[in-house]
Amino acid sequence: MSVEVNGEIQTAQVEFSKFLMASLVKDAYFQIDPKTGALIRRDFGAASVAYLFLEEQQNEEKLSDLFETFTAGAAAQPNKQGVAYTFLLIGEKPFTQSPYASQLEAALAQTDAHGVLADIVWINVTDGTAFVLGNRTPGDKKLGRVLKQTLKTWCLPKDSKEQVQTELKDSLKARSEALRPRIRRRGPNPVLFLILINVALFVGGWILEARTGTDWFVVWGIQDNALIWAGEIWRLFTSMFLHADLAHLGGNMLFLYMLGRSLYPHYGNGTLWGMYLFSGLVGNLAGLFFTDYLSLGASGAIMGLGGVLIYRMIWGKEAKAFWYGGNFASLATMIGYNLIYGLFTPGIDNYGHFGGFLGGILVAALVAWRQNRKHRTQ
Repeated sequence: MSVEVNGEIQTAQVEFSKFLMASLVKDAYFQIDPKTGALIRRDFGAASVAYLFLEEQQNEEKLSDLFETFTAGAAAQPNKQGVAYTFLLIGEKPFTQSPYASQLEAALAQTDAHGVLADIVWINVTDGTAFVLGNRTPGDKKLGRVLKQTLKTWCLPKDSKEQVQTELKDSLKARSEALRPRIRRRGPNPVLFLILINVALFVGGWILEARTGTDWFVVWGIQDNALIWAGEIWRLFTSMFLHADLAHLGGNMLFLYMLGRSLYPHYGNGTLWGMYLFSGLVGNLAGLFFTDYLSLGASGAIMGLGGVLIYRMIWGKEAKAFWYGGNFASLATMIGYNLIYGLFTPGIDNYGHFGGFLGGILVAALVAWRQNRKHRTQ
């Protein structure tokens, strides 16, 4: 069976595979691996992997090689955690009439025996039906819902189906545009430069302390509210570049690198600098107005970057696509853990943490508003 697409004749298998792949990208938030062609979605450390195969492009030997390779890998890593596989085979006849039926059933039995989460789905594009081997529902619920909806649309009259496909293409184009970075890079990477500054000041302070017995960087730069109220305003900025000890520095710089690496592709150098400094300032101002103890560290500014990430994941354009596209769920969990951990741990400036976090959300919203306004006027 063949269909005409943009003046070209394509088989129904090819056309349906393109339709299904686009739908899985849009509505189930998969990404296409350029190396293998597989569809992958990661969330909280787990992964869902889907493979599409056309019956017309496969033969018994190719399918045999595929599943032998897969089950051999499963045997080498039995009971692999956190990965669910779905094999979508697209044909033009019922599963019972497929020459590969017995082979596919044997492959499913092998994956089950090795404790691998795997589903094999036979799709008949002639009547728009799908059969999941083992008479079970797909383990990936999002994939199952999208497959069901795609098959329903596939069975619509030609004009209605083409309208849905056009809307799908337009939606994917709009998402790509919303997530595409519009950045002109100038100067060094701000994340690495911030890490370098923090490390350099820590080492400099350690050398001064070794030579003089006093860490003058801390003396001159720590957040001392009494001195700030007396006029030493610079301490609101300098304190966010100072650290008490190596563990304090190492933990902060690791988290800064992880958050900064995630945000770097989406914001320009100047914007990242501004977000970091603004968040740190808001956190230190919270400490100034609501506490009376000395404090130092980059935590407020770093939690501000966490606030920026959370804003993009929840309120930003194409928030879900951004969430799944970067597998940011684990980072979001770390941000929440750090905020809550501080509430039960003495010696942590919670006002600085929460102030910086809220400052990050605020500055991310302001940047998004400015970008949207600029985009509308172009």
